[in-house]
Amino acid sequence: AWGQYMKNVYTKEDIQNVVAYGKNRYVKIMIEIDTPAHTLSIARSHPEMMPDGCFEWMANSQYKIDVDSDDCMAIDPTNDAARTMVANLLQEVAELVGEEGTHIHIGGDEVKFDCWRASEAINNIVTKRYGNTSDASFSMLQAEWTANVTGKAIIDAKKKVVLWQPTTLGPGDPAWDGKLPKDAVYMVWLNEESAAAYANSGSDVIVTTPY
Repeated sequence: AWGQYMKNVYTKEDIQNVVAYGKNRYVKIMIEIDTPAHTLSIARSHPEMMPDGCFEWMANSQYKIDVDSDDCMAIDPTNDAARTMVANLLQEVAELVGEEGTHIHIGGDEVKFDCWRASEAINNIVTKRYGNTSDASFSMLQAEWTANVTGKAIIDAKKKVVLWQPTTLGPGDPAWDGKLPKDAVYMVWLNEESAAAYANSGSDVIVTTPY
C-alpha cells in the first residue's frame, strides 16, 4: 500500500486466509510483487535500495501527472541488498501460497530508464557492462534483473512466472528476451497484436487489453 494508505499491509495470516478462501471456491490466488518499477513502498521503507537521484528526477520531470505518478520510480537493480530482499520476498510469498499458488506475478512493466539514468553509479555499471547508456542497454539491465533475481526466485520456488509485457514489441523484447522459461505467462496490456505474437510463438498469454 502507498500514499495515504501506507499503513495498510497484508500479514502472513491474511495471505494464508485469502488462499484458503479461494481454495474453498476453486479459485487460484496469484500474488503480484511488481519490480523493478512501481516500488514506492520499497522506497519508503528502504530508501537505500533506490537509485540516487530518482526521487529528484520524478519530482522534476513531470513524466506522469496522475494518481500513479509517485509510483513510477524503479528500484536499483545493481544494489546487492535490493536483489537479496526482493528474492527473499518472492520466496516468502511462494511459501505462503503453498501448493495452491501455482503462479506468481513478477510485474516488469513501466520501467522508466531515466530513473536509473539519474544515478551516476548505475550509469557507470551499465556502460561497463553494455557499452553505453542507451535504452537498449537499460533493457538488458532489466533483463538481467528478471533472469537472476525475480524470475530465478520464482523458478527456484517451483512456481510459474507471470509478468506484464514491458513494451509493445512482443516476443524478442530485450527486457526479457531469452531470460524466462518456456512456461512463463505473458500478460498483454499494451496492444492486441503482441498477444497474437506471443501465442503464435508458443507462449501462454493473458489478454488484458483494454484493461
